[in-house]
Amino acid sequence: MDFDRSFTAILRMEVAAGTDGPTTPEGKFLALSLCVQGLLGEFTSKPLLFKQTLMSLHLGRRAYKDLEQCGWIQDKMFKPEFRLSRNVSLHHDAQRHVISCQKVDIGYPSVSSVDIELSVNNRLLMAILLDYADEPGLVTTLGNADIAGLTGFTKNQVMV
Repeated sequence: MDFDRSFTAILRMEVAAGTDGPTTPEGKFLALSLCVQGLLGEFTSKPLLFKQTLMSLHLGRRAYKDLEQCGWIQDKMFKPEFRLSRNVSLHHDAQRHVISCQKVDIGYPSVSSVDIELSVNNRLLMAILLDYADEPGLVTTLGNADIAGLTGFTKNQVMV
């Protein structure tokens, strides 16, 4: 599996009921985390999986259930089904850093406590904004409705 193109494809999917993917922000975040970490195969421990992806046990369980319901986790194996993205984001390495908090060799400092304290929703939002950012990092093509669709947030949660 091409994890970089899979990551980008998942990031660009809408989060909504009736789609072929996750229906919650935490489900989308868990799928992105699994792509970043290259985790395929059987998961031996859900709590360990949630710890590796920096999710609380409560959020992790909801996310895992979401991925099971859309068929992306079957028999404790991550098997997402979608069309791969043709290209990866200009800021792909920064997105990987935001989702995983792993040190990425692109000039970012080591992982700090501030990185780890960001919520799952904030990480997801940041990764999506980076996907639509141009070279200097300016986002001009997304409106509130677009952000709500891509994140799964309500329109009240998206106040820009």
